[in-house]
Amino acid sequence: MLQLYRRHVKSCRFWTGKSTNGNRRDHNCRCPVWVDGYLNGVRVNRTLGLRDWTRANEIARDWEIAGGIQQEARASTTVVEACDAFMADAEAQRMSESTLKKYRVLLNKHAPEDRKKFSPSLLQYCAESGLQFTPQITLPALDRFRAQWKDGPISGGKKLERLRAVGRFFVDRGWWSENLALRLKRP
Repeated sequence: MLQLYRRHVKSCRFWTGKSTNGNRRDHNCRCPVWVDGYLNGVRVNRTLGLRDWTRANEIARDWEIAGGIQQEARASTTVVEACDAFMADAEAQRMSESTLKKYRVLLNKHAPEDRKKFSPSLLQYCAESGLQFTPQITLPALDRFRAQWKDGPISGGKKLERLRAVGRFFVDRGWWSENLALRLKRP
């Protein structure tokens, strides 16, 4: 039987120290989900590469039904599809129109004449850089994307917060293994 638990990171409120790594029963956080137990007499103790508890339960259940670990073929999602999915989710959460507008500025394309005056959107930057799929967006690519922002320190910090929210969404969907936007420093 497989048991799920979270491996708490140092910034987590359930982190208790280097050796204990928190309480395995505490899973009301965003730390990575791991699986531990025996499957057909073989010990399994590994990460699922997810932070979504529901999706992790589905994977563990599928492994138990199949009687073994099955590698899931990750379907690469295009950046356009991922940004559209984020915007659809944001609209489903009934965010205010001003918040949605700020996410559109960060993610969606602008008119070509606006390029000199405004910062590029994520879609525009990815199209110019030849990045078609979400796994192709790496930390150096995000650094170059942020370097093109024409915002002041406060606006740039707020835009970075929105980019981190997009990164959390990508991690939850399995498009990124970790939120790379968290590694970017504030301006």
